[in-house]
Amino acid sequence: MTHLIKAAFVLTIILTTLSTAIASVTLTLEGPELTNNLNGFPNSGLQLTATKDVTLDSFIFQNQGKQDTIWLKNSAGDILQTYDYTGGENSHQIQNITWELKKDEIYTLTAKDKSNGRFISYESFPTFNDHIQINGRIVGSGGGLGTSHWYNFNNFTTTYTAPPIETPVPAALWLFGTGVITLFGFNKTQRKSRNT
Repeated sequence: MTHLIKAAFVLTIILTTLSTAIASVTLTLEGPELTNNLNGFPNSGLQLTATKDVTLDSFIFQNQGKQDTIWLKNSAGDILQTYDYTGGENSHQIQNITWELKKDEIYTLTAKDKSNGRFISYESFPTFNDHIQINGRIVGSGGGLGTSHWYNFNNFTTTYTAPPIETPVPAALWLFGTGVITLFGFNKTQRKSRNT
């Protein structure tokens, strides 16, 4: 009986707190395989828009195996994140970066150096999933948006984490726990009155 009462007491304490449920969703937007070498285009890449508050967790940099610097910039041209690639692979996965992207903000992801990138003809912009939308390609700091080619990057993995949701304790469980404790108190009182 004592074990049952202790268990009920612990259950009641747990039920008086609110549990927090956090849901995370990870998605990958693949993009096409890049087959052609760029020649003479510095600061080239893609423009994207976040459709939710997400983190950019990884992406693939497809270039010609040369050293380069990758920039994530906002719409004002400010550099938000930098990744220095030392070279060696034509298709390099950049991972574990957790770069924050804010809902409805426009970003550019570009490679700094000219003649390092790769591209393919592509006319299906915008390309999107539930987290991000790829709007088109960027060439040069003032080159503007183009929608005929896909440059340098693909396989964008992003994670959306929903705001915490407070889950109220079900009333039936609350009543059960308090009922058992009340019963325990009543039995204890009766035992004391018998002994006196």
